[in-house]
This record gives sequence, C-alpha cells and structure tokens, in this order.
Amino acid sequence: MGPLKRVPKRDLCSLIRYLNYYLLTQRRIHYFSIRVKDDLITDLGRLYKIVERDHGVAFISHMGDLPNFTYLYREKGWRRNGEKVILPRCRRQCVRHMRIDRTRVTLRFP
Repeated sequence: MGPLKRVPKRDLCSLIRYLNYYLLTQRRIHYFSIRVKDDLITDLGRLYKIVERDHGVAFISHMGDLPNFTYLYREKGWRRNGEKVILPRCRRQCVRHMRIDRTRVTLRFP
C-alpha cells in the first residue's frame, strides 16, 4: 500500500471515475467502487508512477496522453498539472461540456 495509505479510497475512486469518464478510452478501470483499495492502487500503477512526497502523493503519467495528478494531504484535494481540480464524487456529477449556440443558419441547396 505504501504511499497511498493516507489517501482515502473514495478519493481514489473519484480519480478513477474522472479518468474513465473524460480521459481513458481503451484502458478503463472497471468495478472500482466495489473493489479493495490495493487492487485500485495496482490498476493506477499501470497508468501512473506513484511517488510519495512530503505534502502529498504524486501520480506521474507513464503515457503522454494522461495528465499528472497530485493528492495534497492538507487540502484533502486533487491538483491536475498543478492546478486545483474538483473531481466528481458520483456518476451524476460527470458532465460532458457541450455548448449549443442558437444563431441564424442559412441552408443552401444546389
């Protein structure tokens, strides 16, 4: 377990939920909410190098397409590439960011 002993399982689940919904297409982590914490750490270890620091735990990506994350002990929160991010606690909080602008449209037929 090592460096993730101080990180709650619900926060690890939030990270996995975020990764599954927004970033991972092929390498999704399944059944993460009912599995034990050690299994989640093993699955995250395939995607990230997990390093303990004095202020928290850093998740450094093995692959270039994933962002780096840091869990800070004092804030009990996540940072993505150094910027604070609020991760979803449940599936309902996962929202695709789509915007529809209502403007006039002209259709031309040949």
